[in-house]
Amino acid sequence: SQEGDSGCAVPFDAKRGVVPNQFGRIVFAAEQAVDNTVRQMPGMYVCGWLKRGPTGIIGTNLTCAEETVGALIEDERNGKLQQPEG
Repeated sequence: SQEGDSGCAVPFDAKRGVVPNQFGRIVFAAEQAVDNTVRQMPGMYVCGWLKRGPTGIIGTNLTCAEETVGALIEDERNGKLQQPEG
């Protein structure tokens, strides 16, 4: 895991060079979960090389980003995103 200024630890698969994800939704690896299921980090998404590894060209990044944005929009429509405080 890498920890940024926010104090939020984001999982990182150093062997594959990616942030574990499903369609761009950042997930904890199954071995990190208590019951061996994959769990999403709510509101956390990834695209580009951190999502799929260091492969592809500009067009690949576009397709990758579209998939991630699609997941974000789906989560918002299904009420899975927290509303900002304030």
